[in-house]
Amino acid sequence: MLVTASLMALAIAHAADLNTLMPEELLEQAKQEAKVTVYSFTSRIARVETAFEAAYPGIDMQSFDMSSTEQIARLKAEAGAGVVNADVVYISDAPVVLTELLQAGIIEAYVPPRVAGKLPENYKTPLLAQRLSTKVVMYNEEAYPDGSPITNLWQLTTADWKGRVVMVTHCSAVTTLIL
Repeated sequence: MLVTASLMALAIAHAADLNTLMPEELLEQAKQEAKVTVYSFTSRIARVETAFEAAYPGIDMQSFDMSSTEQIARLKAEAGAGVVNADVVYISDAPVVLTELLQAGIIEAYVPPRVAGKLPENYKTPLLAQRLSTKVVMYNEEAYPDGSPITNLWQLTTADWKGRVVMVTHCSAVTTLIL
């Protein structure tokens, strides 16, 4: 555990040094490393990988498309083994990420210096917000032509609505619980 903490402290110090470099200097270091590993919760990462490798020849982007639940399990297992594989983590499920990854020191917040001054503080801490999500409750307008059949979400938990509500299971999309 002491070795892991020492390696983590060294990595954090190195990352802080990287913040002082100009983009051209960072690119040279990235070319020397020759790869960047990204864990992502979206299959669109494959297109990002193609575009990245076209823009930065000689740097292999290794992308892994996995759910946030899979990422959390993998990151925790890697940290337990003293291994750091991911350079970038594109993840959702903020409640678990904040308590089990950020507070545990498995991941750390990073806001590129070139954009830090352009973003409001609430989008930079505790982690960089890449996007904001909305959750929408829809109803069948033909079945309820006079408007919404409910006035609050809790009504959907009553016996009247049993078997009449469709939503993604929290087992495959933890963000469903945020609704």
